Amino acid sequence: MPWLAGIIVFGFVGKNKRHRLERLTPFVCFMFLSLGIFEGRVAPVYYRFVFLAFTILAFILISQALAKKFSLDKLNMRYAIMFSLLSLTLISTVSFLSSGRIEFSRIKRADLAQYQIGEIVKEKEDASLLNYFFIDGGFYLGAETIPNVRFFQKANLSYIKFPQMQDEQKRYIEDGVIDFIVTRSFEENDKHQEFILDQGYLLVQAYGQEDFTFFLYQLKDH
Repeated sequence: MPWLAGIIVFGFVGKNKRHRLERLTPFVCFMFLSLGIFEGRVAPVYYRFVFLAFTILAFILISQALAKKFSLDKLNMRYAIMFSLLSLTLISTVSFLSSGRIEFSRIKRADLAQYQIGEIVKEKEDASLLNYFFIDGGFYLGAETIPNVRFFQKANLSYIKFPQMQDEQKRYIEDGVIDFIVTRSFEENDKHQEFILDQGYLLVQAYGQEDFTFFLYQLKDH
């Protein structure tokens, strides 16, 4: 956790040279940032990336220590530039390898579930689409359509925190105001599939991609 290292280094290294309140600054910033990010009780992996901003605190102190050790000044910037380039390369490499998207980047656009499902949706004129019970997965973009309902996705908020979002999505399906529904596999998938089918929808296709299977439903013609 490089961000945690930055907070600790800034708070305790060379602490005699800084005021006590100054040393507490990163801890206070981290605390309030955490409250804003995790208040919704949902924490995907990528939520943690914002904390990498604290890593710069460690690099500042390391750079100062190196500058003092090697007596770097304005007339001798070669080592400073080399250190900056090395740090940038290291950070970029770690970020790329930890993103979990290396295999995903090798998939051709035409093979993505978003575009395969989008082609089916576009066959129906002025078709409406609902990204049901998960965060926007790019299916509106793939289908080249604009959501016609307010709650067009499930944001990362628990039902306890914001029940209206999930209740409204269920109502859209019950009222039949959506032509196509796309959802994905998860722990409660069987329950949601049964609900969608009971409301007059047919399973059109299922697409496996990464760790999920995406399901496309279409409203029966009445």
